[in-house]
Amino acid sequence: STTRPLCPRCLQADETNAHVFTCSNEEALKQRKADWMELWKQLYKCKTAGIIEQTWRYYLQPILGIPLGGSIIEGLTIAHGDVADLLRVAVQEQTTIGWDKLLLGMGSTTWKSIQDIIDSSNPKAPERDATSWMNTAIHQLIKFSLRCWKTRNDTVHGANKQEQKQIALKNVRAQITAIYENPPKLAPQFRSIYEIPLEHRLQMPLQAAEHWISLVTHQVKVTHHNFQCLLKQHKPMQSHMRTMRREARSQAKERNQPATPRKAHSRAVQAAVKEMRDKLYAKRASKSAKKSSKRKETSRTTSHKPATGTSNSAQPQFSMEHPPVRHH
Repeated sequence: STTRPLCPRCLQADETNAHVFTCSNEEALKQRKADWMELWKQLYKCKTAGIIEQTWRYYLQPILGIPLGGSIIEGLTIAHGDVADLLRVAVQEQTTIGWDKLLLGMGSTTWKSIQDIIDSSNPKAPERDATSWMNTAIHQLIKFSLRCWKTRNDTVHGANKQEQKQIALKNVRAQITAIYENPPKLAPQFRSIYEIPLEHRLQMPLQAAEHWISLVTHQVKVTHHNFQCLLKQHKPMQSHMRTMRREARSQAKERNQPATPRKAHSRAVQAAVKEMRDKLYAKRASKSAKKSSKRKETSRTTSHKPATGTSNSAQPQFSMEHPPVRHH
């Protein structure tokens, strides 16, 4: 499961879409109350039925973190007849959909039926119909949600370009400080983080600081990738022995299994190739044996032949019984 980032305004809970409407930050709560009053001003202008207004207030204000007023609880109108039945159905359907989803424009269509019945029983009925009322109400609810998000974005990212640049520079400097306090392990080919002092890094402009952070992030990824490659290349001897034993077992298992037509054909081809090689090497061996025997015979015949020629006959022959006498 992925962890959600902490809310940058209250720093107390994970920032979700629902938390944006319930953030306990003082400025956020002040903005929600002001926009909440504006929402009901617009709904009052479009002649929203009192029972619908009170029901929506009762279920939405706890979601928004706005305390319920005593007058709202005491002034709840008791519905009767068809309106009471439709109201019960509308509350059940909206509970199934989610009351927080009503702020996003996802409401039960039964609210329109309730508004239509109340308008038809009103002697001073408004000129617009129930469908137009539903469209206006949904539009105002979505505007309220968008104002909540706009306030959040202005607080986190800045309302104008100057504020956005200052906030971005502040965040980048915080990241640089965190890198210096807890430096990552980098490969030897990369430069040390401490090559430039922290004081000089913090003086870098926004674009250069963001580039340096992205460069360090890339170097960390490359270092981790190279380390994983080294682990794969340099395995311990036990791992190699396990691999060899596993291969031997798989080969023995394959030999015991009945041969498939494809494997049988492959083995037949291998046997034929081996037989052809044996015949070829046998012929070569016999030829080489014949040549070596001929060489031996020729060497023997040449050694038994008598020596002829003037050079050999001119030399005096001495016997070992009567060695020559040296005269002085």
